[in-house]
Amino acid sequence: MANPCKSKEEIANEAIKHALIALRKRHLNEEGAHAPAFAALSRPIASQGSEWKDKAESLQVELQQCYKAQSRLSEQLVEEIAESKALKALIHEKEAAMIDLQKELTEVRDECSQTKMDLEEKIKALEVLVSENKELKAQLEQMTIRATNAETENKTLVDRFMLEK
Repeated sequence: MANPCKSKEEIANEAIKHALIALRKRHLNEEGAHAPAFAALSRPIASQGSEWKDKAESLQVELQQCYKAQSRLSEQLVEEIAESKALKALIHEKEAAMIDLQKELTEVRDECSQTKMDLEEKIKALEVLVSENKELKAQLEQMTIRATNAETENKTLVDRFMLEK
């Protein structure tokens, strides 16, 4: 049973080692399975001459080469499986990072939308204040005109009053 404290990479390396050991055992078992056939073939070959013996030896060499090639291919397969697992883990990491970035983007978009709405509200409030300011300026101008007119009228009345005295 795997130790839960081990990293995924350690677990993968142990699995690869285990697979290589299993392949080597299988290779030895397959060689052992063919041993009786080699023994049986070697007896008649000895009696039939060197031609058969040479053919058997060449076939045996060819069979050993096939086993070696199979062993190399098996090891290569194990390595490629480990590499594909590592790439798969990397893909999962990238997908997780992408999901996090998408969440962050959504949050920033929401924040931007809220800021835009706040800005629009402030612009509307500013427009109301500007229109009120214009109204107050117009009223001030009217009051200034009235005050000026009243002042002029007062001067005229004071001048008349002084002239009448």
